[in-house]
Amino acid sequence: MLWALVVMLVLKLLVGWATSSIVLMATAMHTLLSAFSTVISLQGNRFPKRSRSFPAQHGRLEIGTTFLLWALLGFGEFSILTMLFRRWQGATGGVTLSMALVQLVGLMGLVGFCFAFMERYVARVTNSSVLSSNASLILQEAWLNLLALCSLLFVRYGYGGADGALALLILLFVVLNTWGWLNRQLPQLFHAHAIAPEAIAHIVQRTEGVLRCVLLRSDGLVGRQVRVNLQLQLHPEFETMAATIAQRVEISLRQHYGPVATTIEWVDAKGLPVKQRVPQPQDRRSLDFLDWN
Repeated sequence: MLWALVVMLVLKLLVGWATSSIVLMATAMHTLLSAFSTVISLQGNRFPKRSRSFPAQHGRLEIGTTFLLWALLGFGEFSILTMLFRRWQGATGGVTLSMALVQLVGLMGLVGFCFAFMERYVARVTNSSVLSSNASLILQEAWLNLLALCSLLFVRYGYGGADGALALLILLFVVLNTWGWLNRQLPQLFHAHAIAPEAIAHIVQRTEGVLRCVLLRSDGLVGRQVRVNLQLQLHPEFETMAATIAQRVEISLRQHYGPVATTIEWVDAKGLPVKQRVPQPQDRRSLDFLDWN
């Protein structure tokens, strides 16, 4: 899938430049984002012993290449907007394309859908949150390819203005998807977990009534103060004991790591939030004897 994305990126840039199709070059920016997201997903899961249900942790290489991605996307979108402005001023000609080009873009969209559904299936089988989020991005890539296909069809049948208008819409999608991808990745790029996710999950899942534990974030200094944000799924028979189980989870974490402040989000089997009563700050006073000085 990664090599197919790279091939599609090169094809879109070359064909878009040769035919003066701004919409193809705009979709190439999203293909660049999809390819980079796939690389980061592979890099974050390079350790086979690490649980796939947790967000990937990244190092300096991923952080550096992320800044490079920002630069490439910014330069590419600025260049596309400049070409679009010059076309509207009449400094450049229109789009020249053939039916073979239209068929090629349609094939790219079909391949994108196949990859997205395949990766979503693999993510469900392997319980990989990283692959699941990347599959959503690939699916959006496929939809944008179909939008580019519609634009090329409009241009071929005499509606040349559709190329520029849809290019602006695609660039907006690229900005929004890039921002969403960064929001998912930045906590793992710049805020390393204070405690290993696997260690917290091993401790919390030993608490009676807890079926699944997902560590969203942990920061601080072990031995002084650690803030832990968890997602927990309870057994249906223990849903009325959510407050008690939350205290037991915090007691277990404090016994292992010292002062810990936990924030718990309750979810169901599908990962959707469930309203439960979370212990108030005064409920934690009984736990103060566990704090380490």
